[in-house]
Amino acid sequence: MCASPLHVELAGEGGVCVVSFSGGMEFRDHVLVRDAVLRTAVTCPTAVVVDLTAFAAVPPTAAAAALAVRAQVADWPGTPILLAGAEDTHQWGLPRHVSVAAAVAAVDRSRPPPMALLAVPRSYAAGFACEAAEKACWARGRGDVAAMAGRVAWRMVALLHDAVRPTIAFDWRPGLLVVVVGDDEPVPCGLAEVGRIAAAGPVVRCGWSGTWSGGSVIWAAVHLNGSA
Repeated sequence: MCASPLHVELAGEGGVCVVSFSGGMEFRDHVLVRDAVLRTAVTCPTAVVVDLTAFAAVPPTAAAAALAVRAQVADWPGTPILLAGAEDTHQWGLPRHVSVAAAVAAVDRSRPPPMALLAVPRSYAAGFACEAAEKACWARGRGDVAAMAGRVAWRMVALLHDAVRPTIAFDWRPGLLVVVVGDDEPVPCGLAEVGRIAAAGPVVRCGWSGTWSGGSVIWAAVHLNGSA
């Protein structure tokens, strides 16, 4: 008898997003699990709980997918990812709890508030992004990296060819400036696009994800000389 297909359900509890999986899980479902957790993590909740309590034993593909997402979002947004499941999963290097309630209760709620999004005018998108990045750097007292940040922002927004509601935001992390652009339309970001972004500055990591609303978010973590 064939196993029932994998089912994904989203819920929220106290600012924490819970992604629940049930049904059968095969190796090819790794991509589905990864995308579901990633799309949730980039909404910048307090934390993401990956609920695997419907399984008697945590499927290795699910835990591995959650671990891959944690590595991808390490620089930004840094959303904590916790597993809720019946089996000990410490070998995966992720916090594990026996229930969703226990995982939610263990979440560190001291994360900084979400960054402010700036609406980008479609008629002058790349130029606006460049100017906004430079202003953000000068306001932070980092005029030394303003031109470089402007180039990165320009190239990122230039990817949004047919943008509907483009946005840009800047997030300062220790030693990093993270530039984040998004739109309500899907904007795939492949190796060629990542290469063009990285050519504009010392980019530590680029990331891309679809959103649950059908849009896209792209981010680039730029290394800063000295403290940010």
